[in-house]
Amino acid sequence: MLWPFIETYWLSAVGLFTIAPGTSVSTKVFDQRIYQFGMTMYYVGDLAYMEAINKETLKNALARLSEEGIIEKKTVDKETVLQVTPKYDQKDRAPLRRVIEEIGRFRREGKNRRDNANTGERMVRLATIASAVVAPSKL
Repeated sequence: MLWPFIETYWLSAVGLFTIAPGTSVSTKVFDQRIYQFGMTMYYVGDLAYMEAINKETLKNALARLSEEGIIEKKTVDKETVLQVTPKYDQKDRAPLRRVIEEIGRFRREGKNRRDNANTGERMVRLATIASAVVAPSKL
């Protein structure tokens, strides 16, 4: 029963790489982005449980990441935005990678691994590419 929850927390942490360093994104946009990212990961076999993409569970995972000081939410122009805190938003994002690795130690790899890289490394690369493609909003 716990596997989908672990995957949700892992997916949420990986999804933070879709936010370019030094920028923020509206929570509405981030929720849509992480949901689509999770669906893609599930259908290509890198996410083992469809339940990990549940919107309420994702919302709880983000609340936990906020409690841990990894992300912060602010209100800007009557809109709630999300950003990675400075401690985790360093250029190489090594602290954020360590969070993903720590959560990843407790999850099952996806069903369809295609190469020798672990799923976390591959998903971080894809999320980082997505952050460059999506126009970020500066704080």
